[in-house]
Amino acid sequence: MTELPSSYVPGRVYGCFFDDMVGIETRDLIGVTQLLFETDYPHQDSTWPSTPNVVAKIAERVSSEELEMIMRTNAIDLLQLDAASLVPANLR
Repeated sequence: MTELPSSYVPGRVYGCFFDDMVGIETRDLIGVTQLLFETDYPHQDSTWPSTPNVVAKIAERVSSEELEMIMRTNAIDLLQLDAASLVPANLR
């Protein structure tokens, strides 16, 4: 390794969570670009059917830009998806 270990995290190491306010509260240490929200539906150990309530709790603690990243754009970037193709044709 030629760099500090922490320099290898961005773009390579991601944390997924579905009900972890500690992750949200420490997002500045982790890096908000490395956080992904997961629903894990339909498993019984997920937040379903209360997922909207969990997202609302997260939204109270983060900016709208951070919420968009955690809920959507970080996954799009990680998976190299075409964001435009994720919008239904009737909404484009």
